[in-house]
Amino acid sequence: MAEKRGMKVDDLLRLKWAGGPRISPDGKKIIYVGTEINPESKAYESKLWQVSTCGKTKPIPFTNGKNDSNPRWSPVGDSLAFVSNRSGAPQIWLLKTGAGEAQQLTKMRYGANNPVWSPDGKKIAFIARMDIKDEDDIMTTPVSKKEKDALANQYKDKARVIERMRYKMNGMGYLDTDKYAHIWTIDLESGELKRITEGNYNNMGIAWSNDSSKIAFASNRSEDPDMDGWKNDIFVVSAEGGEPVALTKGEGSFMNPVWGPCGTHLIFAGSDRKFAGATHMKIYHVKADGSEEAVNILPEDFDVPVGDTGASDSRFGNSGNLFVFDKDKLGIYFQAHYHGATHIYYLDIEEKKVSQVTEGNRQVFAYDFSYDRKMVALGWGDTPNITEISVLNLETKEEVKLTDINREILDEIEIVLPEEFWYKAEDGWDVQGWLIKPLGWKEGYKYPLVLQIHGGPHTMYGYGFFHEFQAMAAEGYAILYVNPRGSHGYSQEFVHACIGHYGQGDFTDIMSGVDAALAKWDWIDEDRMVVTGGSYGGFMTNWIIGQNNRFKAAATQRSISNWMSFFGVSDIGYTFTENELNVSPFDDGANDKLWDFSPLKYVQNVKTPLLIIHSEQDHRCPMEQAEQLFIQLKKLGQKVRFCRFDGATHDLSRTGKPSLRLDRLNHIINWFNEHVDVTPVEK
Repeated sequence: MAEKRGMKVDDLLRLKWAGGPRISPDGKKIIYVGTEINPESKAYESKLWQVSTCGKTKPIPFTNGKNDSNPRWSPVGDSLAFVSNRSGAPQIWLLKTGAGEAQQLTKMRYGANNPVWSPDGKKIAFIARMDIKDEDDIMTTPVSKKEKDALANQYKDKARVIERMRYKMNGMGYLDTDKYAHIWTIDLESGELKRITEGNYNNMGIAWSNDSSKIAFASNRSEDPDMDGWKNDIFVVSAEGGEPVALTKGEGSFMNPVWGPCGTHLIFAGSDRKFAGATHMKIYHVKADGSEEAVNILPEDFDVPVGDTGASDSRFGNSGNLFVFDKDKLGIYFQAHYHGATHIYYLDIEEKKVSQVTEGNRQVFAYDFSYDRKMVALGWGDTPNITEISVLNLETKEEVKLTDINREILDEIEIVLPEEFWYKAEDGWDVQGWLIKPLGWKEGYKYPLVLQIHGGPHTMYGYGFFHEFQAMAAEGYAILYVNPRGSHGYSQEFVHACIGHYGQGDFTDIMSGVDAALAKWDWIDEDRMVVTGGSYGGFMTNWIIGQNNRFKAAATQRSISNWMSFFGVSDIGYTFTENELNVSPFDDGANDKLWDFSPLKYVQNVKTPLLIIHSEQDHRCPMEQAEQLFIQLKKLGQKVRFCRFDGATHDLSRTGKPSLRLDRLNHIINWFNEHVDVTPVEK
């Protein structure tokens, strides 16, 4: 066998991703979403794949579209609903599992998404946006070319008039604030369409009752949804439409309702926002008639957030369940993340005990159960497997890996595995981190180090795969990444500890991580360290180089430099700033406090050569944050380079256009190489 090589930046074009697994009701087949980059168009393409749970056959293509997703089995497993844009806008399609071509089920004016079968198999509910001026009967009339052209050019000769705070969003651009997401149903026999929800509200999270007579959903119906953008309540409405019953009372952020086996209760995910955006997501239980208040049913000692915030730059098609009720006893399967891993857990409601179902140093980002709850399909990722699909037999505890989608490239490339370590923060916190050695590491030599800082800040580094980290390791760098206070996956106290304290304990946690790594691995060259991060990680990169000169170069990405302006220019600035910094611009002394938190205040301290990476269509951390930093550093005569990416958003590094992702990473590596010699040096 030929000697393996390291990961190259361009190898991104050859990677494949698996996600969104859905297991057939009988547990014999799994449909999943397979995503890859077309070698000619350099664009992402996704189709559905089928694989037997016996583990003896290879996956085969199930659809042939270029953007197929959201597969959903019928209750008896004879049909599959999915979303595809093969006819233009995304629509719901139906495919019999025996044979034949997929049939287009919906022709909604602005597209349709999120299909959910009724338990009796007679209807499918879905989400479709509609304009408040549209009548229901026009919703099946496609938008004509003339209308599309008019929409594209509507602001060519007139102003865009804005009256709402929430008028733009990262990844969507300027919002059409007259359109709302409504729940619709389609009768599979008659083809009859029915709109279930009404009013100027957005609705999501469809859940049919067991007898197919009602639908539960989540919606923000506060008086000012822009001011209270975090609010969501759970509602139940007749499957024929009508006035919904509110099961929660506007006191939290609730979502993902699921009906209990008896049909009289529901569970859902949510938080009471006690710790603002850092509040752990929990599991709530409520009567379906709204006669009692919802209560958290997780044990107090389960101090772990529900869901998954694990970081990775290699994940697509993740849609899956958050909760699944057991069949034989009063219990719930759910997803939670802890110490860098994401797993399925089981809550015994009567005993109030939680047990872990899946195992291993990995992130189980999607799952789906067979009807009898004996088999579970898993979508998961780790280093070195990237993303894969497997099936777990809950009776035998045997897990079988069903895919090996990156075998061709993994046979060529040596993946460097991360080493986990723990260290003490300055004030005694236990902090978790990982280190990836440079490819070809040898005893007796010193190597340069890249410090990577995650965004959020309420996300979590862990066992997810990073193409970027492997490319840097192949270049000759060690990669250090840690979870400072403010990260999820630990305790409520830990994730909340950065609120109102940005650039304080979180900063020293990261610097203590660098010191701990230097003490643990004496081959790291302290004189050849560089630093990078995006979003909150970009803020922290800016902060670090304004506080010390420990790094030979830095690359700040989609960053925050000035909290005073961020409040008004970010799509979430007017809530995020208050929630994270505990400062409102209208408080006494607010300007001084916001400026104290801003890296720009310390720009005259910066001596580290800085690369600024920013996307033109980033509405989360808008371009002006980068522009302010660049101009001030240039005015001060410091070494700085500014790379602006047109056609990219805040999500460039994860799901951005492949050609731009390659260019971005090449710029970062080349910048570091300009300032650091990657050649191993004898001790």
